[in-house]
Amino acid sequence: MPTIARLGRALPLAAAAGLIAAGVFATAGVLGLLLVLAILLLAAGLVVWARGADAADRALLDRIATGGLLCVPAALVVFFSFSSGGFFPDSVAIGDLALGLLLVIRLGIAERPFASIGRAALVPLVGLAGLAVWAYLSQLWSHAPGRADIGFDRDLLYLLSFALFATVGRTRERLSWALRALALAMSVVAAFALLSRVAPDVWSNPLVAQSDGRLAYPLTYWNALGVFCAIAGVLCLHLAASDERRVIRVITAGALPLLGTTLLLTYSRGGLAAAIIALAVYAVLGRPRGLLSALIATAPGTAIAVKVAYDDTLLSSANPTTPAAIHQGHQLALVVLGAIALSIGLRAVLLALDRRLEGARSPIDVHRRALRNTALGAAAVAIVIAIALGAPGAIASRWNQFVNQKTVTTGALVRNRLGSTSSNGRIELWTIAINAFDAHPIDGTGQETYEILWYEQRHEGTVVVNAHSLYIETLAELGVVGLAFVALYVLGTLIGLAPLRRARDRPLYAALFAAALAWAVHAGVDWDWQMPAVSLWLAALGGLALARPERERGRAGTTGAIVALVAGIVVVAVSVLPALVLGSQVRLNAATTAYALGDCTQADRLAARSIEILGTRAPPWQIEALCSIREGRYGRAEAQLRHGLAADPDDWQLTAALAASTAAAGVDARAQAAAALRLNPLDPGVRALARALRHGPSHRARAAAIAFLSQQSLIESG
Repeated sequence: MPTIARLGRALPLAAAAGLIAAGVFATAGVLGLLLVLAILLLAAGLVVWARGADAADRALLDRIATGGLLCVPAALVVFFSFSSGGFFPDSVAIGDLALGLLLVIRLGIAERPFASIGRAALVPLVGLAGLAVWAYLSQLWSHAPGRADIGFDRDLLYLLSFALFATVGRTRERLSWALRALALAMSVVAAFALLSRVAPDVWSNPLVAQSDGRLAYPLTYWNALGVFCAIAGVLCLHLAASDERRVIRVITAGALPLLGTTLLLTYSRGGLAAAIIALAVYAVLGRPRGLLSALIATAPGTAIAVKVAYDDTLLSSANPTTPAAIHQGHQLALVVLGAIALSIGLRAVLLALDRRLEGARSPIDVHRRALRNTALGAAAVAIVIAIALGAPGAIASRWNQFVNQKTVTTGALVRNRLGSTSSNGRIELWTIAINAFDAHPIDGTGQETYEILWYEQRHEGTVVVNAHSLYIETLAELGVVGLAFVALYVLGTLIGLAPLRRARDRPLYAALFAAALAWAVHAGVDWDWQMPAVSLWLAALGGLALARPERERGRAGTTGAIVALVAGIVVVAVSVLPALVLGSQVRLNAATTAYALGDCTQADRLAARSIEILGTRAPPWQIEALCSIREGRYGRAEAQLRHGLAADPDDWQLTAALAASTAAAGVDARAQAAAALRLNPLDPGVRALARALRHGPSHRARAAAIAFLSQQSLIESG
């Protein structure tokens, strides 16, 4: 590569390093900045050393670097899992910056960074890029730039992840190692989740208030943890059935009882359905020779552990940390450990069966036609029996329950919810989203604005932020254009992963396809897109799996260097917003903590700093206004609330607080109260405030306004 071209491609590296340094400094202060500088110096030293090293040493360094890169999806999944699933803006911004830096490095030092991106990867890549751009542009018609910024950052996370791994030349070994690392990481997360429930005296974590006894730690959402375990389960079954390394077959067999027990304790109906779909699809499409051995080895231990967990009802009670529940949990832990040991032992013994089934004279090859006919016949008999036993009527009844029953009735035991097919209120969520789509079919109401629609149109008092469906919420917020981009990504990835004409790679692609299909179905009934811990793996491994096979590296021409330079500059440019979001959110979090502790001086200062870094979001203005209200400075609070409403005009909390602040200052606030009532007609506080202010300024109105303001809290979704 010419020296000038190499220097040109290094420019984005310097800019990206600066962004990372700024982001780390905003998060961890001087010590974090020093750590980044040390890492950069080490990287520079490695580059200088590599230029003078011989071919063997450079090849070794390349293998180490590639191996480290293949572990990135697993590392990010662990990071997001222990960061509330990655739901909040600061963790997403950190992921953006990390992936952006890695992509810029890849573009800067790889000889041919775009050689691996072919048609298979291009379709999902265009879908993610179009979705991110459309989400960012939606602030033009939603007039809520802060919400659009947060949505754009999340879409950018998936885009950068897919793009990074699509530039890596695909080999069977690389894809296998990335899958192994991911399965290990997800199993570790599931182990900590289970430990928090069976041994809270050892690994204690606060219960999620809305969980009703369902296991949610560390993702903080039980349904997300459920589908997380389902995806990990099919990946581990694949490794136990067909990994080339026998030791990995044995070890991963032990993960299935752990994952099954953790999944059961989430009592997530969607998670269990996703597991069934994924395992069935993998068995039908993958058909690895070692599947029989893997099932024989893992089914008994998994069934025993799941059955014991199902019977241990204290572990899913409202208080699973009582002495009796802890004792029950310890007993379950011993059962799970025994099931793990049983699965590992059986799998080791059954390696002999693998050698027989995978040999040159395998019974599967000898009796292939008979086995196929037997399987088809068994399926036909099962269908006939199901019809004779009334399956169509049962399906119709269950569908009627899904559509018409709003809540899940469990009685005294959480496990009873597994027998219900109620939509649990999703029909109303989807109806509101569809109504928004009908009103704005092309562009939608704007990214992240569903929460506004819900409070304005809901028929019950449930607090909801998302529509519990990637596809329906996209229709509401980004219209048919946004859904088209989502379809390009989801369908493009699924089609690319389909295990057709994959020869010896069929089980590998079948595992990825089965997990991706389970995710795609579950994302249609829940908010998996907002949880990177559940969704990031698909973008990363999807990019790697759809990349072109590794090719011989030739000399990069000047044109390729220019394209890489431009791409690096674009990546750095789009990473500026995540850096700003991170710096703003870190100070907003600190301001929120200070406000909760009653230190309004500190809270006000930090909120002002958050606004200076990124002034497009409403929550910092709300903190400043609440501090002014505590001090009785209602005029100042009114001005701050108006600034917040300029960033998010339809926020009901800010509108109600503005009405109350105006009335507390002795000014007529009927118009603002009516606006707040329109934005959230079911909130009891807003309704009481509107009644108190309906006759204009008065001593009674002022007293009611002050009482309302004293009860205000921070925006939950901020």
